[in-house]
Amino acid sequence: MKSLKWSDRTKEWISKRVFDSSDDVQYGSSCIFVPLTKKIGAKIYFDGSNRNFSHSNQIHAHSNGMGPRVGDKFEMNFLCISEQNDERYVREAYKRKVYGYLTEIAEHVETISRSDKMDICKKLKSIGLKSHDLDARNLGRINGKLIVIDFDMLTFRLPE
Repeated sequence: MKSLKWSDRTKEWISKRVFDSSDDVQYGSSCIFVPLTKKIGAKIYFDGSNRNFSHSNQIHAHSNGMGPRVGDKFEMNFLCISEQNDERYVREAYKRKVYGYLTEIAEHVETISRSDKMDICKKLKSIGLKSHDLDARNLGRINGKLIVIDFDMLTFRLPE
């Protein structure tokens, strides 16, 4: 996989990575991040409106040099298995529709200085975005440049 374009092969790869619970799959508060290659990953949401909001914010941030490249949106069904062990063991399988998009992967940031945080906040404000959850886990680096990588409803809100 070399591009940010959706394909049947991408779908198969995502399903395998999530189903196998690969170690590098990351589970956030509103999305699952699935690295597909060293440079491309998928953000997966259980809600289409949250995916759309994040996708739009990331496109806007990228076009202003503040976010990673953004790829195609997609929808797919996952086979989920729920296990419960009360008085008896119950295992249930069901399909769950998910919504996602492909994204460029940024290098992880361990810490962020107060001045870097203030600089990012000013830049975001200048392009009409406001962060409510800006810390190192929501930032990354591409080619050495500090960028935002988390664009969901918990992090951004369009100004009134």
